[in-house]
Amino acid sequence: MIEALSTMVASFGAGYAVGWALRRVVSVIETVVALYIAATAVLVYAGVVTVNFNALINMLEGIGSWLTNTVGTSAVVAALSVLGVPFSAGVVTGFMRARMPAFSATRYNSPFLSDNE
Repeated sequence: MIEALSTMVASFGAGYAVGWALRRVVSVIETVVALYIAATAVLVYAGVVTVNFNALINMLEGIGSWLTNTVGTSAVVAALSVLGVPFSAGVVTGFMRARMPAFSATRYNSPFLSDNE
């Protein structure tokens, strides 16, 4: 009983660490991509670069369908069965808890938003 519990706690802890690190890496990648898009938008606005939007849309649709076909829900089911529920729950918890910065409706004094919803 103690061995099983300690394995579950260790697995959850490892998953939490992986989820936390994954969120930080995704955050850095988001920042780099946003800066690249902003720089490209400035160059398009200045007339230095022209963008073929039809080709861009076709490329993005191709990437989306490739991700859907490659990753899909079967990968999530496989990860749950191989890694176990405690590890997977730890990854999700670590990913969600590592938000930067935490949004709080009371910080912005908004009458439309509340932390209770």
